[in-house]
Amino acid sequence: MAEAKITYDLESTLSAPDGGVLKSIAVTVEIEPASAGCLIYGWQKDGNMGCVEVRGARTELDLPFCQPKILVKYLLGLKNLKIQTRGFRLER
Repeated sequence: MAEAKITYDLESTLSAPDGGVLKSIAVTVEIEPASAGCLIYGWQKDGNMGCVEVRGARTELDLPFCQPKILVKYLLGLKNLKIQTRGFRLER
């Protein structure tokens, strides 16, 4: 996997298996202030990087990424960010 040529504010690895075995990763994203947001980048099964935009104080969603490593770009004055893994689905 080549590193992305994007600018980002945070690199993190979620609590999920590595090795391209994931179908999605269920997360809870908490953002302060509630008017802010972020872009979460991750690798998709086809080898390309995908992106999910998150806005608001608290959001539960499934990230469609096959690897647990993510890159996050802060938007709209984001000051605090917490991303917690709730679970994951394996590719069958």
